[in-house]
Amino acid sequence: MKLICFPFAGGTERAFDFLETYLPEGIKLVQLSAPGKGIRFKESHSISFDELIDTYYDQMEFDETYILFGHSMGALIVHCLLHKVISEKQKLPCQVIVSGKEGPSIHKDRKRYHFSNEDVVRLLIRLGGLSKETVKAVDHSTILPFKKDLIILDQWPKRFFRPHMVPVHFIYGSTDKLHPDAAKSWKKTTSGYFSIKVFTGAHFYYLNQKEGFAQELINQILINNKATEGKKGKNFDD
Repeated sequence: MKLICFPFAGGTERAFDFLETYLPEGIKLVQLSAPGKGIRFKESHSISFDELIDTYYDQMEFDETYILFGHSMGALIVHCLLHKVISEKQKLPCQVIVSGKEGPSIHKDRKRYHFSNEDVVRLLIRLGGLSKETVKAVDHSTILPFKKDLIILDQWPKRFFRPHMVPVHFIYGSTDKLHPDAAKSWKKTTSGYFSIKVFTGAHFYYLNQKEGFAQELINQILINNKATEGKKGKNFDD
């Protein structure tokens, strides 16, 4: 079983390395890379959301059962990537786990291309991804990938897909400033099983409770492993 993880804006293919400590034998952590970040920092950053989805899809292998997990921007990536998998008639994930983000039907009209480095730092502090004590260690190379991800996220073309049948599990922090209908917006993406888990904390709730967060992912994997194992692309109601 593979747990394929997609990070928040600016995050790299190492964003969820800490999960390795907690995952039992038989669950393999997979983190795909994106141009302009992490090990591919010398490459040109993706210029559109669709290009980013294609980049991730091209790295996927469908030789094992798997679950897709995404936090914040990664949640929207997971949603769009799932529909790419469906359109290509590949093996479906056993489950989709989305975290810290509203569903695609809630589209916030944001224009953050004009953000200065200071604006980006303030946003990271507010979200809890950066402490005031570590601000001095932040440089342009750290901020730029985050800012570029915000731009392509803000330019994401709002699309409506028909509900799929893959189970969806939504996780969020109790004090995260999400839209009141965030849970409903994810529920409407699936005609399959839908569930919710609330952790104490804000946007990056899992940073202060890594073991509990990892156990929640493990529990979901165990619950859904057999339910949809081996299903392939054509999974709509027709």
